[in-house]
Amino acid sequence: MARASADNPRQIAAAARAASYKAEQVRLKQLAAERRAAAAARAEASDDASRTRRPWLT
Repeated sequence: MARASADNPRQIAAAARAASYKAEQVRLKQLAAERRAAAAARAEASDDASRTRRPWLT
């Protein structure tokens, strides 16, 4: 990240926006990974339940 000059408020604001954007991107990636993991767990549970109800599908 570019270093902001202490006497240039525009550079300071731009650096703050860039850091905020980066943090938001990281948060969104983590949220997406959690959602994928939850969906995989639901699919696995559904598949297991399906095999329990209909053993001929195994």
